[in-house]
Amino acid sequence: MRIILYQIIAEPENRYLIFCDLHSIKEANGGRVPAEIYKAVFSGELDIKVPQNSKNNMDQELAGLERAYEIFNVSHPAGFQGRSMSTSDVVEIIRPGEESGFFFCDRFGFEEISFDKEKAKGSAYGTQKG
Repeated sequence: MRIILYQIIAEPENRYLIFCDLHSIKEANGGRVPAEIYKAVFSGELDIKVPQNSKNNMDQELAGLERAYEIFNVSHPAGFQGRSMSTSDVVEIIRPGEESGFFFCDRFGFEEISFDKEKAKGSAYGTQKG
C-alpha cells in the first residue's frame, strides 16, 4: 500500500489542534480540514497484507489504514521523522490509475475527507520502503 502521511506542523498557532478529533478541527476551521497547517512526513510503500475476505475496496483500505496505524506506532518505517500516528493525522492512499483517497485519523478509526494536498507544506522525506 503506497501512502503519504501528513501531520499538523507544531507551530504556536496550530499546536492546540494536534491530537484533536475531526469534529473539533472542522469546527475550528470553518467546516474543513486545513491542509495548509499540515506537512507530509512520510511517503512510501508499506508492506501491508490486506485481508482477502474484505467485502470491497473501502473495507480493504480501512484494514490497511489500521495496519499502517500499528506500523507508525510500533515499528516506524526507515527514514520516518514524524510523531507516532495519532488523532489529527491525515493519510493519503495512492490508488494507481485513480484519484488518491484522504483519510483522517480520528479517535476511533479513519474517516474519508476532502484534503487539498497542494496546500500542505513541504514534502515528505523521500520515498521510503517500510
